[in-house]
Amino acid sequence: MSTFVKAIRALRAAAPALILALAAGCTVKEDRVPCPCVLHVSLAGGDSPASLVGLSAWGPAAEEFRAEVDLAMYDPSWDRAVHKGLYTLTAWESGARVSGAGHHVIIPVGAEADSLYACHIPVDATGEEAWAEVSLRKQFATVTVHLRRTPDQMAASTFVVEGNTCGFDLMDFSPIAGTFRHEPRPAPGQGSVSFRVPRQADNSLTMRAIVPGVDLGDIPIGEYIARMGYDWSEESLKDITVIIDLVIGGVMITVNDWEEGAWFDLVTL
Repeated sequence: MSTFVKAIRALRAAAPALILALAAGCTVKEDRVPCPCVLHVSLAGGDSPASLVGLSAWGPAAEEFRAEVDLAMYDPSWDRAVHKGLYTLTAWESGARVSGAGHHVIIPVGAEADSLYACHIPVDATGEEAWAEVSLRKQFATVTVHLRRTPDQMAASTFVVEGNTCGFDLMDFSPIAGTFRHEPRPAPGQGSVSFRVPRQADNSLTMRAIVPGVDLGDIPIGEYIARMGYDWSEESLKDITVIIDLVIGGVMITVNDWEEGAWFDLVTL
């Protein structure tokens, strides 16, 4: 092991103690600069095995910090000195389309939702130290639609998915209203088409399907999903399968990990 690597590891190991020493060094004479709180952030598992995450702490008025950290490299925690106060710590898998200056995840028109895992944690940093455990949860649902057509027929088909939710807020996972439009394509050799959607604000999600010789119109997928009792506010979103049988004019909806699905009459808008 090189001398440089040893030095870097030594500095990393000493960083938490240095931060604590600086915080402990505050005295009454220094009340013009309030003593900081040391925030300890650790990885607690979750739905994603990723350890490289974006971190952001938001106070009542502004963002306290933003960083990209490989939490697996910090044992027992990654430490940061912050101004004392109450915060919401947000964490997300590195590489996601997260607003550079805000806490909104916005899906550009034409794209589908990212395969994003994230979490938000309230943090009381009013004392000398505070702790937060990052547990990333699934923030998208993959909708897979089967039309009972051959792979060649599916490849020759056109699909357009539209809705009224274009993203969500990392602070509380609330949906953000806006235009969602995506044209998914079946994978080669597949008899189905899949697309990812974020948490939905309403039941407006539709899919227009034009298969060879037949324009099915706009299929109200959001309404079918709602009638299944799907909960868009769950901590981790479940994937959804939609089977459309054009012969009998029916739609079957199943949700991953649910024991039963449900059949509905096929209706188009």
